[in-house]
Amino acid sequence: MAIFADLPNEIVDAICANLRDGSVYDAKLKAGLHGLCLSSRRYHEIALPHLYCNISVSSIKAGPFALTICDNQNLADLIHTIHLEYDYEVQDEADQKARDQFVEQLSPRTKLALSPADEEEDASEDASNATEDEAFNDQLVCTVFSKLRNLEKLDMCVYFGEHMPIRFKTHVLSQQKPVLPNLKEVLLSHWDTEGGFSMEEVFQMLEVTKVRKLNAHMCADFGDDFTKPWNLSSVREIDIRYSCLEENSFQCLVRCCPKLEELVYVSADASQYTNGEASTYQISHALRPLTGSLSSLEIDQRERCRVGLRRDEMEPTDSLKSFTKLRHLAICQFSLTWEDTRGADDDDEELEDDSKALSPFLQKLPSSLETLHIMDVTEAITMELTKLAKVAAEEFPNLKEVMVDKELGLKDLFQAKSIKFVVR
Repeated sequence: MAIFADLPNEIVDAICANLRDGSVYDAKLKAGLHGLCLSSRRYHEIALPHLYCNISVSSIKAGPFALTICDNQNLADLIHTIHLEYDYEVQDEADQKARDQFVEQLSPRTKLALSPADEEEDASEDASNATEDEAFNDQLVCTVFSKLRNLEKLDMCVYFGEHMPIRFKTHVLSQQKPVLPNLKEVLLSHWDTEGGFSMEEVFQMLEVTKVRKLNAHMCADFGDDFTKPWNLSSVREIDIRYSCLEENSFQCLVRCCPKLEELVYVSADASQYTNGEASTYQISHALRPLTGSLSSLEIDQRERCRVGLRRDEMEPTDSLKSFTKLRHLAICQFSLTWEDTRGADDDDEELEDDSKALSPFLQKLPSSLETLHIMDVTEAITMELTKLAKVAAEEFPNLKEVMVDKELGLKDLFQAKSIKFVVR
């Protein structure tokens, strides 16, 4: 029961109760499948357990669980989230024996489904050259995915793209009728575009499955794949982290995802930074076709400062005033602009009289904002935020929270205006 140590008993009982053959599978699960890890982090947020597992029968770590899914639709229906990595190598004779034992326990129908496919079905030359172990894995993956009718999130953390199963690519991701009818979210991380599993095939899957959210973390050349005319009208959220996308990539992204509602973009770290990355101005300008749909925008380009670019050399963001549905904005201070129009002899009284005049900084913000998060702040923004607090009731009536990453002594001022001020 070690693998269930952090889960409530009712969830463990629900899993075991749904296993068709309790005498076999219940015992195997309780014995401790190292490849199956049930995370307690989200179990209370979704109706059924959050599963995080490797699917591969070449290792005793995950093979039994994958085979259990193949032979048990009730268990397969429990799975809402799955994490994939691949390892074809049979570690030793014990691993091979363990796999063979579990295969023998399967029902005749599942054994038939896992039998090697006819050569006529394998159009790929790579598939015909696959080893027996690889062919079995390919078929296993296809069989497993045909059972996961309730799968909502697919996390593909692929370090070894060249090992992705051929049949997984051709029979799961490229079918006109979705194998995963309820898939809503895909996470790609540490993607190796030089491997055998191309990003193009991922986009084919996104078109067919009507995914709502796409996450791409540490994916090399991810932006280049948007240049093709993909129809990703179902995508409402995109989260791109640790990448360097050029202006053209954002323009293509907007064309591919015309109904995009939420966008997160975080620059690659300084060691992977490229000079061709789009500036905040170029990003905001490219997003203009989404003025009627975009509700949340986060642009974190703090790494630009760490590669030698000075803050005063940054292009400020384009005006966001026309984004009438934008409720959440997270942006770096250097991506905003303001100017101190006071002369050298201006006194405090004159400053107070002008305190409600909208500066270029405030003029860029849409009145629909509910939360404003400003990153990498300096003391220079104190005056601008002071003005924001004073004009919020008239200019930003929906504003509920302002967040910064440095103490500026403004908490009481914002609280007096019924606006939460957070330092994180």
